[in-house]
Amino acid sequence: MRRRGFVFTLDALLSLLLVMIFVMSIVAIEDNTQVYTTYMREQSKYIAEDTLTTLRTVSLKELVPPQKIEEWLADGTLNTTLVSPDMSPLEIVATYWATEPLYPSADLRHKAEVILGYILNNTLKGYNYELLINNYTSPYLRKIEANYLSTSDVSTATLTLSGYAYNQTPRGYMARAFLTKLGSKETEYTYVGMYYEAPGWTTTDYLTIKQPVPHDSILPSDVNITEVRWLPLPKWAEVTYHYTTYYTKMQLYIDGEGVTCGQFKANQWIDVKKWEILVDNDPNNPETCNMLEILLKHSNLKQHVFEIRVYNPAGEYNPMYTAGIVNNFISISYTTSSFTTFRYQKRFYFDNVTSYHLPLYLGRAIFIPGNLTYMKVQLTFKNFPSGVKPVLYVDGYYIGTGREISPGVFVWDNATISANANYSALSQTYPYIIVTAGSSLRNLDPPLQLDGENSYIEIDYIFNPVILTPYSIDLTKQVTSSDIMDSSNCKYNSTYEVTLCRDLTWGYVIPQRVSPVWTKFHFIILYNVDDLNTHMTVEISNPNITVTKIWDSSNSISFIGISPLTKDVNGNPIDPVFASGINYIHAYTDTAYEIAKELSSGEFTYIIQAYAGYGDVFPKLIRSGCNGYNITYYWGDSKNPNVGHVLAGNDPYCSVTVADLMTGRDTYAVDDAIIRLFNNLGGDGTSTNPLLIELPSDVNIEFASMGDIPGLLKPITITLRVWREQ
Repeated sequence: MRRRGFVFTLDALLSLLLVMIFVMSIVAIEDNTQVYTTYMREQSKYIAEDTLTTLRTVSLKELVPPQKIEEWLADGTLNTTLVSPDMSPLEIVATYWATEPLYPSADLRHKAEVILGYILNNTLKGYNYELLINNYTSPYLRKIEANYLSTSDVSTATLTLSGYAYNQTPRGYMARAFLTKLGSKETEYTYVGMYYEAPGWTTTDYLTIKQPVPHDSILPSDVNITEVRWLPLPKWAEVTYHYTTYYTKMQLYIDGEGVTCGQFKANQWIDVKKWEILVDNDPNNPETCNMLEILLKHSNLKQHVFEIRVYNPAGEYNPMYTAGIVNNFISISYTTSSFTTFRYQKRFYFDNVTSYHLPLYLGRAIFIPGNLTYMKVQLTFKNFPSGVKPVLYVDGYYIGTGREISPGVFVWDNATISANANYSALSQTYPYIIVTAGSSLRNLDPPLQLDGENSYIEIDYIFNPVILTPYSIDLTKQVTSSDIMDSSNCKYNSTYEVTLCRDLTWGYVIPQRVSPVWTKFHFIILYNVDDLNTHMTVEISNPNITVTKIWDSSNSISFIGISPLTKDVNGNPIDPVFASGINYIHAYTDTAYEIAKELSSGEFTYIIQAYAGYGDVFPKLIRSGCNGYNITYYWGDSKNPNVGHVLAGNDPYCSVTVADLMTGRDTYAVDDAIIRLFNNLGGDGTSTNPLLIELPSDVNIEFASMGDIPGLLKPITITLRVWREQ
């Protein structure tokens, strides 16, 4: 017997464990925070900055319930002669502060305290805080009994507001601009990190995995899918047994229809000899690849089911050669007019799985971007065999058997998991959650079924680098082999038609004036089990930091997540983790590990804000004879930008270009507000610096003005101190 010693790995340590089991618009934000070394201190810094940003840019009516707005209008807390609920809380406070000398009996400063106190108390739960306005504070502006002098872990953020001092000269106009509708954005969704394995040897006992996409939500109502990418990778690449070579066999389906693409043929069992990402972005070529055609045919569905049927004929001779998949991914690109399709995911579902044999392995890799505080796992089975107890592992931690709360439903609660796993070690990582059922071969009739809709991993964590508002627009972009900047120690494998490398560098561009949320990367690694030279290193760098190691171990890593709170291998904060411009990911290995160049990929997500608050005071509001503008602008890729036209304001409209607005922004408040809005949308709207998104052709940019505003000689300074409750 001769066995080829190559398998696709999960993380190497976990793979070894499982094998053993089987055998058995702000002027300035000043960051005055110390260089802290703990997660909590870093988190408080982001909370302080983002809270002030939100109070400056989001209207009061979007932060406070309608009943409270009505109450404040009725009792005079909101003085509609001076302010409105459409203004942001800090705009209201600054207006009250500046005009208070005119109306001393109106008690405007107290009303400002009431408004801010209500919002802070409801926003900063779990934190102590103190807010100062021109160094003034009161019990309304701080947490009851909170005293920042009693702790050293205080994070401070400060901003300066302009345009509000009363009775100064020159007088003029201010404007703010915002989007109420989005024309189109191009974004991505990727489902990655699934792992399923069980014996299955023939066309009658194959393993079936049905994967809903999106896996944790539904697609927007106006979705238009433009591309699909699918990597269906078997657990075993090939097996040579008694001088005969066996390949894993597969069939693929989408929404119940057979897939033809690459080496796969609809409704036919094929030997998976080639390692390939199936890509389809042409809806008119079904003979070559019909994935996109199937998705568009079923466009009424807001979740699509990607199905893999798999068996391994070598398992008929040795059951260790299982059917299964590992490190697969499914990615769809689409356009939508929805502002926000992003959320901080805290529940991760399993797939629907059918197996005719035990043992069965079920796994999900999940990204925990922040400080883990809670974890629960629930699995729901049909036809679960007697005498078998599922066992949970969390990134190598043995948690134990599940508690059966009803027939076939097993739960591992937070108390059980936290008692056996180190939550600090799991925080800001991308761990595998593995459940095993059975330890020896057992045939099942009827087959065992995992009910994916009722099987999940639920977590909670402290992480909020970007506060989402009604004006937030999320964008997710792919990092693929086309983004590789450098490679070495590579060899082409003609059998599998893939390049295997031990040194690769990817580069991806983060635009200016965006808020990065995270980057997630997926390494496809081939592990030579006979080679003892096992080591892997992952480094990051950007225009503002030098090369920094974030993984350096004898174990490989299949998934890595990078967030603004990522630390280096010594536990030190990285500042900044992300920067505008090219950001690099560099991975290199010793000889036992080889990275598949064409197959390894990732994605990065960032937020833009479709809002520009009141800016400086200008001598004129808008160009003479205009109530609005018909603006010609550019959007999309700077290498090949698209021309767009968008209306702002009301009729009569004056036709202007972005260049006209940039010239006029020193004179006209509206011109300045629109350019500041464009800056927040990732560019300035010129052909060399286009916007990241398309704007709709109908009226969508709205602006609100404040006229006869005094110029500023004395700025109003707002300072927020935040620290964790003890």
